[in-house]
Amino acid sequence: MDSCIKHPHEIGINFCGRCGGSWCADCLVYPFGEKKPPLCMTCAMVAAGVRTAAERPALPRKELKRLSKEAK
Repeated sequence: MDSCIKHPHEIGINFCGRCGGSWCADCLVYPFGEKKPPLCMTCAMVAAGVRTAAERPALPRKELKRLSKEAK
C-alpha cells in the first residue's frame, strides 16, 4: 500500500471508493456505513452535495475493483 496522498509520512490504510487514492485513517470517512467502501474527505463532500467537483476525478468501477484486489 502506498503512503497517504495528504500525509506522505503516514501509510495508507485503504483506497477511496470514488477516486481510488491511497489515504490514511485520518483522511478516510465511512459516510454510507462500514459495509460500503470508505471515501476521502473531498469525495465525501461531493457525495453529500456540498461540493460540485472533486480535486481528483472518479475512477471507473473496473479500476476500483482492480485496486481492491491488489490491496488484498
